[in-house]
Amino acid sequence: MIARQRFGGFPAKLPGVSPLSRADLLWLVLSPAYFVFGTARHELAHAVAAVAQGATIVDWSILPATLRGTFYFGYVRWAGGDVTWLATAAPYLVDLATVALGLALLRLPFTRRRHWLSVNLYILTIASPLLDSGYQYMRSLLLDGGDVGALLTDQPAPAVHAYFVTTIALYAAVNLRILGPALRGVMSGLR
Repeated sequence: MIARQRFGGFPAKLPGVSPLSRADLLWLVLSPAYFVFGTARHELAHAVAAVAQGATIVDWSILPATLRGTFYFGYVRWAGGDVTWLATAAPYLVDLATVALGLALLRLPFTRRRHWLSVNLYILTIASPLLDSGYQYMRSLLLDGGDVGALLTDQPAPAVHAYFVTTIALYAAVNLRILGPALRGVMSGLR
């Protein structure tokens, strides 16, 4: 039988799931830093692809800002060069590579023995790409804009939709696979 805390009826310890500690609350407090890191990864991917195609970066931000009356979590502007759609698509290719790298790192024994490291790697390499690609794709569907909107204009729409639907489904499946045991434990505690 699972011991229960007096408040809320949540289990004090879930079988097979490491309990959250006070130190784990730090990761919640640090969530703005995770957003900035994800934005930096996204904008840096645009910048590297644009510079590789001969452009010069004229302005950029990895902090939320308003540019010409529109809110952005971050942005990069470039000039010159023969910049193609790859500069627009670069963050989403980097998202895919980031998830692959994250999966590899999370499987290492060194990482698995260090809870703080595995939590941070999960947030930065698994959850963040899902949020980035998912947000940008939904934004393009609802508001007809952003990077994905530009890709839908420049490239065959079925190919762009297929890429985003496939990768977002993959990222969601990876997230569920990693979080599944904890979610099942929490859900069983709610019954």
